Amino acid sequence: RVSEDSGFAGALWQAYATTLPFSLAPGDGAHTVYAQFRDYDGNVSAVASDSASVDTVPPTGSLVINSGALSTTSTAVTLDISASDDASGIAAYALSSDNVSWSAWTPTSGSESIPFSLPDGDGTKTVFVALRDNAGNESLPLGEAIDLDTAGAASDCAISINSSAGYTNTRNVILDLYAPGGTTTIEISNDGGFVGASWEPFVTHHAWTLGDPNGQIVTKLVYVRFQGASACSSTVSDDIVIDQTPPTVVAPAAPTVVMGPDATAPQAGLGALLPILAPGRGAIGLATVKTTTLNTRAYDQTGGSGVAQMQLSTSATFAGAIWQPYKTSVAWPYDTRAKVTVYRRYMDAAGNVSGRFAKTLASPRSPTVPTQVAPIPGAAAQSRRPTFSWLALAGASSYQLQVSRSSTFSTLLVSVKTTARSYRPSRNLVAGTVYWRVRKWGGIWSPAWKTSVPGLEVPSGLTPSSGSTLSTRSPLLQWAAVAGASAYVVQISPNASLLTGVVTREVAGASIELPPLAANATYAWRVRARFGATYGPWSASSLLVTPNLERVPLLGPATGATLPLGGVLDWGDVTGAAQYQLQVCSAASCATPLLDTNRTESAYRPTGLASGTWWWRVRAVGSDAATGAWSLTWSFIK
Repeated sequence: RVSEDSGFAGALWQAYATTLPFSLAPGDGAHTVYAQFRDYDGNVSAVASDSASVDTVPPTGSLVINSGALSTTSTAVTLDISASDDASGIAAYALSSDNVSWSAWTPTSGSESIPFSLPDGDGTKTVFVALRDNAGNESLPLGEAIDLDTAGAASDCAISINSSAGYTNTRNVILDLYAPGGTTTIEISNDGGFVGASWEPFVTHHAWTLGDPNGQIVTKLVYVRFQGASACSSTVSDDIVIDQTPPTVVAPAAPTVVMGPDATAPQAGLGALLPILAPGRGAIGLATVKTTTLNTRAYDQTGGSGVAQMQLSTSATFAGAIWQPYKTSVAWPYDTRAKVTVYRRYMDAAGNVSGRFAKTLASPRSPTVPTQVAPIPGAAAQSRRPTFSWLALAGASSYQLQVSRSSTFSTLLVSVKTTARSYRPSRNLVAGTVYWRVRKWGGIWSPAWKTSVPGLEVPSGLTPSSGSTLSTRSPLLQWAAVAGASAYVVQISPNASLLTGVVTREVAGASIELPPLAANATYAWRVRARFGATYGPWSASSLLVTPNLERVPLLGPATGATLPLGGVLDWGDVTGAAQYQLQVCSAASCATPLLDTNRTESAYRPTGLASGTWWWRVRAVGSDAATGAWSLTWSFIK
């Protein structure tokens, strides 16, 4: 008889054999097996025993690149591997740069610092390590990412705020840092004495918050110093002007200063008093159609960044309007038979947006033609399949839209009847200038509006959706692939106007993972396709709002795995977290958690759970009680 109980409780005598299959009790660790023998006369031998260690749990460990740096200027990096195994002991590791092709298994005692070469090409690089113990158990691959930016390599140290921009309208900026290879840590401060600053891993792009301007137009400085084998000994700095005052159409007090490209001396107050300067006959031969020159002159405060862009639309919400370079006047065709109000607003070079200004061009009692909304007259469309839209006309149940290469509409590219107030062609339009008009079905045509169609397609389907609050400060930006594109250029800026602080990156695929951005801040981004040496138009900009706290990464056990006896639920630390809220639930929805507790440590050993499947999730809690997004919800078997 054979048993793991020295008293042989429940063990049965069985026929003698020289080898015998035997199932050990569940659980890793040392197991002792006892045996007794009986002959045909009934004599029983003394108890024999032997011990063996069982190990079914893979090893655990961590991987750190360049001491935790977020970016590097060189493909040559150092990997610090730490591994352990509670039972049979750690045996070896293997490395990969793509999680597909792996190196041979290399023996290890559990702690290694080794050189590694990243794949060529700037961008986010991920290195993977797999661990094996002496029992043959292999861990799931552990991945660690670093941003390769060879453009940041320099023989000396330097800093640039918002790509050397002169102005910003937000305290959140991006620092471009340049340093020799071997630089490992940096210290950043708004104070030249570095009061309260701390050393952190070197990065080539660093999100930073300037000092409070207290509502004034002021110059702010940022100071940086470096450490490392080849680091610079001197402190470097850069400055930028914070301008948070938007432009206006009211001329400033003496001395009169007109900002922007059209710096001619204005007549005092004309921007507010005489919006229409030169009405005249239109080009399509109808006496009711006029073309007006709108006075779009605007002003920025003395010492400000200057008027840079403007938006015009017949929609009070500026639906479909695009920002275009600032001009002091614009030609605008309209029909006196429709109620036409043109709205305009301005943006200065720091990104401040003015209030809305309006001028009514025509206001008949009974309008007979629709009013154009988008694209605005003369503006470039942002797609080869632009959406044409217009305001509703009283009594209209359907509309007719025509698009042509000719202002006389002698040949048509589009002629469609629709009940909607917008239409997007089913196929790309020819590149170049096109004219479009719309009418109530069977009614009178609107004026002919002109727009230009780009020769190349614009990326669409940008995600995350504009204005959404992210669950991570290192978001993955994605967009729909454009047929024929060889690469994509992405721009991101802490300035919603994308006028200052722009970081530009080129990627081969239709996505990019950003390095960590500032917490609780708003960024704008856009993308365009490259076709060989030719670039397509920019997409419309999209806004991102970063969280105050990162989403917590779950570490183990892997979802769906069995929780070992005495095992723990383990998760990664999050910067800024004072504690972590843990929920253990009987359902994946976690609507009614069985356990809901706050922990200061980043691990928890569950007790008292019944056998079965359980789900768990964690989120970070700041010292101000602010919470981050919930982690993924993983399951484990008890």
